[in-house]
Amino acid sequence: MVRVLVRNGFDEEKDYIEAAGLSTDNKPTTDIITGSLFMEVDTGDVYAFDETGAAWNQIASLGGGS
Repeated sequence: MVRVLVRNGFDEEKDYIEAAGLSTDNKPTTDIITGSLFMEVDTGDVYAFDETGAAWNQIASLGGGS
């Protein structure tokens, strides 16, 4: 289950979020901005969102389990 822990309005259409969930969960990709963060609690991996590509990219410098 994905939990959005922080949601800050960026403009009338999109939000900055910080969310957490399992690696098997579907990460959100709509109505969020570049730089939003997602933490996989079972792996410890952290991802940043790229809204241009609608993709979550792992932030390797933050460590993680994989």
